[in-house]
Amino acid sequence: MDLEGGTPRSLGPLPLARRLAGAPILLVALALLLAAYWLLVIRTGSHAYLDYVDGYYLYVAHRMAQGAALYSGVMGVQPPGIYVVGAALFRLHDQLAIIRVYSGVLHCVTILMVAATAFRASGRRGPGLLAAALYTFAPYGLIWSRTFDPNPLVTFLSLCSLFALLGDSRRSTFAAGVLGALALLTKVWYLPVAVATLIWLVRRRERLAPFLAGLIVPLALAGVIGSLGAGRDFWQGMLVQDASPFSGTWFESSIYHVLADDWPLLLLGLAGTRWLWRSGASRERLLALWGIWSCLVLVATIKEGTAWPVFQFAEPFLALSAALMLARSAAGAGVTRGPWTLRELAPYIALALVAFVSLPSVRAASTWPNSGEDRLVAAVRTAAAPGDQGLAPPFYLYLAGRRGVDRYADINLWGLQARKGDPRAMAALAGLVRSLDTRSIPIVLEDSRVQALPGVSAALEIHYRRLNLHDTLPSDRSVVAWVPR
Repeated sequence: MDLEGGTPRSLGPLPLARRLAGAPILLVALALLLAAYWLLVIRTGSHAYLDYVDGYYLYVAHRMAQGAALYSGVMGVQPPGIYVVGAALFRLHDQLAIIRVYSGVLHCVTILMVAATAFRASGRRGPGLLAAALYTFAPYGLIWSRTFDPNPLVTFLSLCSLFALLGDSRRSTFAAGVLGALALLTKVWYLPVAVATLIWLVRRRERLAPFLAGLIVPLALAGVIGSLGAGRDFWQGMLVQDASPFSGTWFESSIYHVLADDWPLLLLGLAGTRWLWRSGASRERLLALWGIWSCLVLVATIKEGTAWPVFQFAEPFLALSAALMLARSAAGAGVTRGPWTLRELAPYIALALVAFVSLPSVRAASTWPNSGEDRLVAAVRTAAAPGDQGLAPPFYLYLAGRRGVDRYADINLWGLQARKGDPRAMAALAGLVRSLDTRSIPIVLEDSRVQALPGVSAALEIHYRRLNLHDTLPSDRSVVAWVPR
């Protein structure tokens, strides 16, 4: 890696000729990183059950591509960004493969954007390549990038917003606000770094107005369009996850997992934010604020149902802080003869440590076991005609091309809303139980979430019989297949 240059406390750019020298080597190195990621993680034809949430977004996006209205016709539990992207992809090509290609391409572009942001901040190739390499081996981004989920998209859009902020102009600041609005229209994870940005802009008043204009106008337009299209259901969709109860256990578990899984990047990133802040320069302090405030995404895990993989949002910003610190430290060591000094070796040691600790994630990301999903999907297709409704985790409904009961695609939140007394959720649940009592539902794949719906298990025991289908899924994803007696 090229770690040359400058005073230890400055990230100022080098002359253009020196900045571009050796660019082909950088491009080859980045291409190798992307190729390694793709070969390890992406399997476009796999039907392996990855995650309940992945299946939920697949199902909703596919229903939208078929004409269902988001929020009013099919349940939405997030801002519209991820659903709109998914529906557009399914209209382009109605196969799971295009979603998996999208997920892989998005993560590859995010890796390149990490490199570009580090390059823009430092003007040097070395920090860009080191930041990209650190992020490539970040465990949560590595394994969860393969799912169809809002987290990778909001991470990418937020990173683009930071890149635009480093442009040092009113136009780029307006673009940063627009990108931030798109991030918020995907997931609320952008909110902490938006606050960090406003803190940074307090002393740069000439750029505050363009940022706020870029942020507010798209949000206002989305609110108007959503209200006209789905009415009250649009705003309920924005807030539906509030049905999840608070849970200190989920938060404690998430903290434990992050400390166990991601500790090298976390420690290096936090040390980097401290170094950047102490430099006193404007850009460095912006990067430091984003590095610290992005970690606040873990606070969301205090809500039951939100777990530690959300920390993938913080990983690119920690990688940036760590890379800028390590590269500057190595460059500040000067040119030595003989054995390298520890400061010169530090970037390579840090990258090796991050990669070594991520080995379990690499192994998990490259393993796609056949857990019997296709047999279960075949059972749903056999029992239920295309126009029939089925009760099953949304992943199976999507693969089988069947519709779920009512509009409630997320079974977990449906049950939570019903138990909290939401009239529409309670009415839909009562209708479901009546349908089970009359054997109108042709097949049920009962997982832990279906089992938790009040009245469902009792109706299944009386009016349905189990199919002799055994899956090999983990206990939290295991299903029992039921058909009418």
